[in-house]
Parts: sequence; structure tokens; C-alpha cells
Amino acid sequence: MQFRPPMRIGDYVIEKEDDDGYQATHVLLPRRVRLNVMHPTFVGLRPVAVRMMREACILEALRHPGVPRVYEVGVLADERTQRPWVASELVEGETLATTFVLGYIPVVEVLAVVRDVADILAHAHSRNVVHRGVRPEAIIRGDGSRGYPLCLVNWTDARVPDASEDADRAFADDVFALGLVADLVLSTRTGLPAKVLALVNDMLAPNPMSRPTAADIAARAKAMLEALEAPPEPITDDEVIELSRLRPGRSTKPTPPPPVARPRLRWTPALGVESPPPPPSAYKAIARIKPRS
Repeated sequence: MQFRPPMRIGDYVIEKEDDDGYQATHVLLPRRVRLNVMHPTFVGLRPVAVRMMREACILEALRHPGVPRVYEVGVLADERTQRPWVASELVEGETLATTFVLGYIPVVEVLAVVRDVADILAHAHSRNVVHRGVRPEAIIRGDGSRGYPLCLVNWTDARVPDASEDADRAFADDVFALGLVADLVLSTRTGLPAKVLALVNDMLAPNPMSRPTAADIAARAKAMLEALEAPPEPITDDEVIELSRLRPGRSTKPTPPPPVARPRLRWTPALGVESPPPPPSAYKAIARIKPRS
């Protein structure tokens, strides 16, 4: 029997089906959500339900502007089954994977993505949460209307390391995944700044304990962005003189303006004064003057 999606779940009206859930709108509030509903084939499988509820709890606990919000959870009950569902924020925008496929991404934008994702990971790590799914498809670049430049989604595999696990190693795995994302996007670039290459190499260090923390990555990327985006400082007069000395054959003195052309003076016996050369008509008048006898 073919499965037919419901027209309404809780207070949300289904609009359309996406990859692994639905897009829906609240019946009263101007709120569009993403609905994750357990598929009927997983009914009775407790680990699937636990996984869905764990993701909802983690998102609710993080409360970061770069993480989707959870609005509501519930159970869809029918005659035979009970399936949990989660209504979370519908984050709209292009994923980094789509942007990368479409064309060139400037180095400044890549650094901004690294800074913002590292900031989200640092926030999660400070709360002992590991993402375990950082990849270009999980990074959605929005228009800034959410109060943050991007959103890190796909927290399905996120978890809290228990006492028997090495939390630092798990956090280093998130850093390594972010390094792979940066390396993929920058792989076609040439002439990258040395500090950018060093940052990517540090994130991809073979030894997990040698990798910087997410907070360190965010701070380093922020400093690089500020240096790249800062306007150039004006050159002082002393620096101009010093630069000119490095170029032999060039004088440091300013070039004087060309002299103003002045008419040439000479003595004209007929006029009896020192004056500029008269116009051609004056020569004709002088020629007509007869000397006295």
C-alpha cells in the first residue's frame, strides 16, 4: 500500500515534501517549519525515535543564532501506529555545496564561513556536544535576516560524549571536518595567503591533539578577515622619500613648473623705445617714414 502524507500534523498544514520531511505552515502564526516525521516503516524501532528526540533536545539546548530552533514536538497517532514528529525552523538559503558548484567563492567569503562555523562548533563544544556532520551540504548561507550569516544544520548524528569517550578527540574530529570543507572550496585557488594555508593545514593535522580548537580557529579567521578588509594606511612624506631612494635616478625634489614664456625685447630706432617686436603692420608704417633733410 502506497504511503500518503497527511494534510496536517498538529497545528501545521503540510505544503510539500522534501528530502526527509515536510515543509509546513502554522495554522495561526506566520511561521514556516520543517517537519521531521518518523516513517511508517520505522514504527516500533525505539532507536529511531530516540535519535529524533535527541536531536530536538540538542538543538533546544544549544540556542545559538547559527543553529535551527525547535518549535514543537509531538506524536502522530493513527489506528495502528504512533510516530513522533519534530517541528523546527525552516532555514532558507543556498548550501555551501550549491554555491561551490555554481562558481568561484572569494577567499574572504571562505574565511567568513570558516569563522562562523567554527564559532558555532565552539559554542557546541563548550556544551559538550559534537556535531559529527560538518560538510558543505550542512552549511546554509542566508541573507542575514536570522541575525547570523549562516546556519549549520543536519544535527541528526550529533551526540554528547559519555565518560568513557575522549571528548577532546571528538571535538578535534569536528575541526578536521571543517578543515576538509575549507580545503575543498580552496582547492582550485592559487596564490593563497600563507596564513590561510597554515590555518587549513593545522585543521587537517594527522594528530588530533595537534589541531587547534574551534574557538582558536574562529579567532584566527576573524583576525585574517580584519587584516584583509582593512583599508590601506596612507603613505607619509617620509615613506615617499624613502621609496624614491630605492629607485636610483629619480629625484626626491618636486618638479618645478615650466617657466612662463616672455616676449623678447629689442631696440627699435624708429620707435625710440625698448619694446617687443611690433606686429607686421607696424613694420609697414615704419617703412613709410621719410628721414628729415
